[in-house]
Amino acid sequence: MDTILVATDLSPRADRAVRRAFKLAAKMGAHVHVAHTVDHGLPESLAARVTDEATRLLDQFCAYVAGADGPRFTLHIGHGDVSTDIHDLARTVDAGLLILGVHHRRPILDLIRETTVERLVRLSHRPVLIVHDRADHDFAKVLSAVDFSPSSTAAAKLATRLFPDADQRGFHAVYVPFQGLTDPAGHAADARVYLREAKADLGAWAAREGTEALAEKTEVAEGALHQVLDRLIVGWHPDVLTLGAHGRTGKAPFLLGSFANDLMRDPPCDLLIVRP
Repeated sequence: MDTILVATDLSPRADRAVRRAFKLAAKMGAHVHVAHTVDHGLPESLAARVTDEATRLLDQFCAYVAGADGPRFTLHIGHGDVSTDIHDLARTVDAGLLILGVHHRRPILDLIRETTVERLVRLSHRPVLIVHDRADHDFAKVLSAVDFSPSSTAAAKLATRLFPDADQRGFHAVYVPFQGLTDPAGHAADARVYLREAKADLGAWAAREGTEALAEKTEVAEGALHQVLDRLIVGWHPDVLTLGAHGRTGKAPFLLGSFANDLMRDPPCDLLIVRP
């Protein structure tokens, strides 16, 4: 990967994204493009002053983060709609990875509007890393949501390339429908059928995609996707979670895109989201 694009709104949340971008670029020998978009609704004279100040602050901060021997970087100060500006810039610089900070939560607006992060993930077919935690460490633990779809496969494989030294594990949640109705005395027999089929699917996926190493460390667990993930987050504390932006899984299919949207709004750790 030769090019990383990181977007910043100059907030402390975005500072973490910039630091992570430089940390990854140093390992990969990549060029970092740092982008900030000035609100197009500002008066022209004020927008000019904001542009100058943003350029000065970003140049100082990036030079400090990069250090004397750090990755090369280029600043981009755009004007207009943030999502459109970043999306167009990613295409112009041919970014191999887009890095964003977490969304600033707005309790009322978030109920009725798509967030900027969600919009960028939807617009771009490029991998997106959403940085939640401090970037003062390398990724040591990577957890991959495995549903055998092209997007989750691409996400898991990209994580292997980006974080080769990390301990990468996977999980596949198996939801057993209508447990109480089908087996009032207990669900063990029904669950065994679904789990056995899921494990067979896991083996076929590994053979087809060449992901045997990850499959060996993938847990097939009964339960709703959020429940299984919550347990693994609490018990294993991964540094980054990888998932496909869209997919269907299990015998009761659902859109993994909805799952991704939920996580983008309240991430438990850093997120690597990939579309096929």
